[in-house]
Amino acid sequence: MPVVRRVGEAAAVSPTDRDFAGGTPSASEGADGMAAPGSMAPAPRANGAGAGPLRFVVDTREQKPWAPPKHREMERRKLDFGDYSLAGYESRVCVERKSLDDYVGSLFSDWKRFAARLAEMSHLELACVVVEATEEDIRKRKYVPDARSTRRVGRSAAWANRLDKLEPARVLASTAGVYAEFKIPVFLAGAPTRAAAFAFAVLTHWYEREKAKKP
Repeated sequence: MPVVRRVGEAAAVSPTDRDFAGGTPSASEGADGMAAPGSMAPAPRANGAGAGPLRFVVDTREQKPWAPPKHREMERRKLDFGDYSLAGYESRVCVERKSLDDYVGSLFSDWKRFAARLAEMSHLELACVVVEATEEDIRKRKYVPDARSTRRVGRSAAWANRLDKLEPARVLASTAGVYAEFKIPVFLAGAPTRAAAFAFAVLTHWYEREKAKKP
């Protein structure tokens, strides 16, 4: 179960080690935890009722996709919800992936768009946001150098100045606010490899539960 750590009035959600289905890179995974070229099954298919073996789906807009677990296939296709889903269940489940700088930017610089995306995701049976960072990373204000290294922030000196003044408690409080408003949990899952393992484990558990319902 996820651990909820409270900081004053803020609550940050982070997964425990037992939530991870393995923590080692798969054969299709590069050194940075991203998918190696040619490691994903390209075969597209329609958004059906959910049949056949478990296959992950990654949105075409993901520039450096997470590598799928060993012995699992992942198709690349445009998704209406989130960045990752399951083949045949794209309209029912999704995982939204965020780096730390992108997450903080979504909360404080691009909230209107992010909120609209969360509102759409809230109608799904399973939806969550997985952030490639830990609560400690936020407490150490690692979103400041991370965000400044991106082209988006590089175009906005005003936003960089806002980051200097942005307290970790506000980030954590806003993280709790996402769940309070949209009922979508935000998992601070750590480095990309760990975040990927956690996200795929969430999708796999949902798939197994769904499969068990069928005679």
